[in-house]
Amino acid sequence: MKNVTRRLPVAILAASLLLLTSNVLPGVMLVNAQTQTPSVRTIAVVGMGTVYTAPDIAYLHLGVNVQNPDLAAALKEADTKMNAIVQALKNAGVAEADIQTVQYNVFLDNPMGGPQPADAQQIYRAVNIARVTVRTTSKVGDLLNAAVKAGANQINNVEFGVKDTKASESAARKAALEDARTRATELAANMGGTLGQIISIEEGNAIGTFPRPFAAGAGGGGGGGPAISGGSLQVSVNLLVTFEVK
Repeated sequence: MKNVTRRLPVAILAASLLLLTSNVLPGVMLVNAQTQTPSVRTIAVVGMGTVYTAPDIAYLHLGVNVQNPDLAAALKEADTKMNAIVQALKNAGVAEADIQTVQYNVFLDNPMGGPQPADAQQIYRAVNIARVTVRTTSKVGDLLNAAVKAGANQINNVEFGVKDTKASESAARKAALEDARTRATELAANMGGTLGQIISIEEGNAIGTFPRPFAAGAGGGGGGGPAISGGSLQVSVNLLVTFEVK
């Protein structure tokens, strides 16, 4: 009787564990089955969109570069010529707010480098460059001509741009999405499926304006000015688009 009494609790415990396991495990398996979702096939492609637009603004970097053995004379000549250039630009319709000094240098010119002979004449150089905003691109050539006539002897750069690229960016974005859809449709067909809905879209940082290497008649000079062409500007957008494949 002692042996039977001692083993009875063990038998009861084993039976209880078996009952508990039989009640819990089916429920756990059922929950797992309900939370599982069928896998979705996807395709991720990069769509590229590009549009071209005519520039509607230009920037000129121009001014004077004067040499003189007398420092005061070099400064006076540079200032006199630059004042004349600014006045000529104003007379041609450029607002004072659109003329900004971006470079002013005064230094002892030493073209040979290193120590100079004792009898070498010292030459001072004065440089004054302004950035001129031109809001009517067809006047670029005439403004350059007016500046040169007023004394400008250094033109560093002529740059064309677009005041507001939002409309061009929107058009390029739409073209990029259509390009992505076309690419994805072809790939889905190669997989033996059809293209489903868009799952996600990521936009790259390739938006910008870049000069196109041919003219489109946006710029130019009249009245004897230099031949300047604004051409057209490129605005590009890249999209990473993920599609469902059915």
